[in-house]
Amino acid sequence: MSITKAFFVREIVRLRHNIATLGLSLEDYAPDDPNAAGQRQILQNEQKCRELLLDLAEYAADPGTLLARLRIEYMLAQKSHDRYSQSHPLNGASPDDGWWDSLGRMQYLRYLIVTFNRMLKEASRADIEEELRRAVAYKDLGASLQRNEILRAIARAEDSAASRASLTRDDAEPGDLNGGGR
Repeated sequence: MSITKAFFVREIVRLRHNIATLGLSLEDYAPDDPNAAGQRQILQNEQKCRELLLDLAEYAADPGTLLARLRIEYMLAQKSHDRYSQSHPLNGASPDDGWWDSLGRMQYLRYLIVTFNRMLKEASRADIEEELRRAVAYKDLGASLQRNEILRAIARAEDSAASRASLTRDDAEPGDLNGGGR
């Protein structure tokens, strides 16, 4: 199994387990129990983390691209959190949901960066080289498929233009189309 695939599989299994456990634990609380609200918030946070992980799967073909995307997402989350921090200072005022959401996103992304870096450090040089070869082959295949799709579209367009041209009359004069004669 590739390093990035192992990373995503481990993380999605961890999140699925946490979400299921939290969901079951909520059944033990009475609807008006204040502790249930906290548990629901934790459950929602884990679900947001799962959504983020699924969004990041788009970058799973290449470990370098994935690591770069994780860092970019972290920087974006940090900027968002900084904006909330500036607009809602913690000098006695309670932070709002946006502040907590951006903090949670930052923490989860930092966790993913550390975890993925650890997996890369634990991998052998041969495993990393194989992962990079697969990434290059995947990109080459993707580029090849895209190139073939463009060529097919061009061929269809030319075929369509040729078909339309064969349906027009060769003997029609420009004046004939406007109702005028020769």
